[in-house]
Amino acid sequence: MIKKFMLLTVLAVFSLVSLAKIPMRQPEMMKVKPNPKGAMKTLMFFKAVKDSREKLNLTEKQNVRLDKILRDVEAYTRKLKEERKKDNFADQFVKDSFDPFKIEREKQRKQEEIKNFYLSKIKAIHDLLTKEQRQTLVNIIKEKVQNMRKLKKVKEMQEWREKRMKKVPRNY
Repeated sequence: MIKKFMLLTVLAVFSLVSLAKIPMRQPEMMKVKPNPKGAMKTLMFFKAVKDSREKLNLTEKQNVRLDKILRDVEAYTRKLKEERKKDNFADQFVKDSFDPFKIEREKQRKQEEIKNFYLSKIKAIHDLLTKEQRQTLVNIIKEKVQNMRKLKKVKEMQEWREKRMKKVPRNY
């Protein structure tokens, strides 16, 4: 009886030690699932604005205001990247009181805050530009999107050819 109890104790200790060495992962339901398409479109918009300043023929006053808007966006984006590096789930899990629903609500609130920030900056750029400048910006963005699609298709065709060439041996 004592041998069985000792064996179970030793097994329990070894299993706890081995589990302690495995890094804690977030459960699937708690992982942040960003919207990459929406985020990419938003960041592409700001990049297009930044890259096409000369083509928009901005006045000095518009340039100053646009500089401030773009600096705010860059600072906020940097802050978000730093926050994402932290493992908030693990910190919350270690605490004595753990509420996964509270964490999920906080995550949704933060995503809504991020969306509202970027939308307010897009609105500020809209208000800053004249109708002709906005049309020029839209044309520039459409052109960039078309170029990206063309590059994607070319890349897909190259990958397809490479796969095809590997499958069909050539006897020359």
